[in-house]
Amino acid sequence: MKLEITVSKNELLSKLKAVSKVINPSNKFIQAHGFFLFELSEEFNVTGADESGNITATIECMGCNEETTIKLLVESKTLLEGLKELPEQPLNLVFESTGNRFDFTVFHQSGKYKIQSMDADGFSVIKNDVLPKLVNILSVDLMHGIKSVYQFAGTDDLRPIMSTVHIQSNKGKYSFCAATGATLSLIEFMKDPTPNEFADFELVLPIKVAKILTEISVKAGMVSLEIGEKNVGINFGEFRIIYRLVEGSYPNFRSVIPLGNDKKLIVNTSDMISALRRTSVFANKASSLVMLNASKSNLKLTCKDVDYDQLADENLPVTFNEDNFTIGFATSHLLKCLESINTEELKMTFSDPTRACLISPDDVNLGLLILIMPLQINV
Repeated sequence: MKLEITVSKNELLSKLKAVSKVINPSNKFIQAHGFFLFELSEEFNVTGADESGNITATIECMGCNEETTIKLLVESKTLLEGLKELPEQPLNLVFESTGNRFDFTVFHQSGKYKIQSMDADGFSVIKNDVLPKLVNILSVDLMHGIKSVYQFAGTDDLRPIMSTVHIQSNKGKYSFCAATGATLSLIEFMKDPTPNEFADFELVLPIKVAKILTEISVKAGMVSLEIGEKNVGINFGEFRIIYRLVEGSYPNFRSVIPLGNDKKLIVNTSDMISALRRTSVFANKASSLVMLNASKSNLKLTCKDVDYDQLADENLPVTFNEDNFTIGFATSHLLKCLESINTEELKMTFSDPTRACLISPDDVNLGLLILIMPLQINV
């Protein structure tokens, strides 16, 4: 049996790149997960998988028909690298049976690629629960929430629940949160309801899936979520993701957000970021400490390393409602917080040097709130 289909090189490569984001070519436990799963019948689907989930994309093509069903694994790394070197053009993909398997060959304008393939029996995919909760959400709302917080998720293997983005819809309001022990980012906004949108929900999305969604750049108007007890299915456009949920309950993050921060400082966002980048070069490598000393109209940033007798400080104009206040932060944590603010000015609020600081845009309607824990200053 032989099947030949025609696809656009750019269409094929873009879909394979998206699907490959879960593939580990050097997977020693499940060799098949280093391959793409090709499935052809009335449409052409390609799937990538790891031990926690899988992504499937539908690729536009000519030549597929429901009377011919083909399922095989194609070596991922070689195929991707080969396609990257080709200019945009129609490609002919030929699948030809040899005994109980198929050979796979890509014919292009000036030659061909024959790519390693194997039987698909060793390829395992995760399927969703029988009766998941179905929820629709506008992709613009989902992506806005995820992009605002996902970089604050933890990476500690001992606390996998923190390597997630907490998503909740409750009575017309969306909230997205990600946190570590040192920082937390929360964005809340009212959703734009549509006739196809329904149901309140709560979801703890694995950070790997959150990153994939931002990298694929969801363009579909509506995203369908299938929230099961163990897995979540995400359907949008020509993609479908199914991934295992992280076991455990997300901590009550609202309980750590201080309500009594009465010391308020307003500063230009880009000036603060630039000053911190410059001074952080001189910070002690072990502590990475930056000291902030604020007065009514001035903020002094100081980084020093006594071991090498080096120091840097800068002064910025600010508006502050106290006469004098000093607090310290890890430079990398503070910089990440500041770079998440995209308004001209930002607000920082404090209570005392040992308690959490809150950072937010100067526009409260944006709904973004970032928490950062201070470092102890040893004078």
